[in-house]
Amino acid sequence: MLQRLLRILPLFILLICSYYFYNWVSVQEQTERDKLLETQPVFFARHVSTSQYNSDGMLYGKIQAEEAEYFQGLDQTNFTSPTIIYSPALDKKNKDLGKLRTNNDSFWKIEAETGSMTGSADTIFLRGNVVASTTGTESIIREIRTSYLEIDLGTDEVRTPEQVDIIGNQFTNHGKKFKGQLASKYFELSEDCHATYSGFTQNK
Repeated sequence: MLQRLLRILPLFILLICSYYFYNWVSVQEQTERDKLLETQPVFFARHVSTSQYNSDGMLYGKIQAEEAEYFQGLDQTNFTSPTIIYSPALDKKNKDLGKLRTNNDSFWKIEAETGSMTGSADTIFLRGNVVASTTGTESIIREIRTSYLEIDLGTDEVRTPEQVDIIGNQFTNHGKKFKGQLASKYFELSEDCHATYSGFTQNK
């Protein structure tokens, strides 16, 4: 009996080793697949454009990019040269809509070198020479410049801890820890703030 067990034992050990080796190889292959999903996009497109319309069929938002890549492992979409166009007065989901005049013709155009969005979140992260410009007869702000900007497309809130330059009609504000809303054009800088003014005449 003992001799039979001794003859079977090597086979039993071989089976156990084979089982663990198979599992180890499977784990390694899965790890490699996961790494590949994180580093290789499963979707790539050029000249991407997505549009948003209100209930009246009027265009109020658009995202354009020269290139877009989607990484399944990270659930992240990366953009090259993204441009965001947004009209607060036409966005009926905007909580500040009641404060805007119906004839408000202003819109925001926000450009950057790169951008990214994760999952189903409404926030887009813009990096590199971010310029947000606005138009309209009622606008006193012309441009906002920074190196990094977060935009919540659901609430039109913007924020960044980086240096920001706000350029307006006859004034320029500089500072850090910037936040505000695109619709109301209410912005604040809470660190290292200073401003310069021009175009004022002194009364004699």
